[in-house]
Amino acid sequence: MHESSFFDASLVVLIGFLVFIGVVLKFGYRKAVQSIDDQIKDVSITLEEAQTLLTIAQDRKSVEQQLEKQLAQEIATLRIMADKQIEDLKRTTNADIEAILHRKQLTTDSTFDLMRQSTIQHLQDLITHEAVDLIQQKLKESSSTENQRINEQAIQELKALLASTGANSNGGAKNQAIA
Repeated sequence: MHESSFFDASLVVLIGFLVFIGVVLKFGYRKAVQSIDDQIKDVSITLEEAQTLLTIAQDRKSVEQQLEKQLAQEIATLRIMADKQIEDLKRTTNADIEAILHRKQLTTDSTFDLMRQSTIQHLQDLITHEAVDLIQQKLKESSSTENQRINEQAIQELKALLASTGANSNGGAKNQAIA
C-alpha cells in the first residue's frame, strides 16, 4: 500500500504539474513571447541608432582629421613664409646698417682730412710768418752782405722746414717774397 499510495500521490502531482504547465503555456506563453519580441525590437532599434551615431561620429572624425591636416599644412606654410620674411628683414636691415656706417665712416674720414689739412695749412702759415719776422729782425740787425748770407741761410732752413712737413708747393713764391 505504501507503494500504491505513493504512486497515486505522485500521479496526482504529475497531473497537476502538467495542467499548470498547460495553463501557463496557453495564457502566459504568448505574453512572454510578445514581451521578448518587444524587447528584441527595442534592442535592435537602439542598436541601429547606435550604429548610425557611430557612422556619424566616424564621418565627423575623418572630416576633423582632414581639417587638422589642412591646418597643420597652413601653419607650416605660414611658418616658412614668416621665416623667409624674417631673413629678408635681417638682410635688408644689415645692408642698411652697413650703408649708414659706411657713409658715416666716409664723412668722418673727410672731416679728419679737412681738419688735418687745415691744421697743416695753419702751421705752415704760422711757421712762415714767424720765419719772415725772424729774418726781418735779423736783417735789421746786420749789414747788407751779411743780410744776403742770412737771407740765403733762412731760405734754406725754410725749405728744409717745409720739406719736413710735406707741403712745399709754394716754396718758389716764398723764396721770391723773402728775397
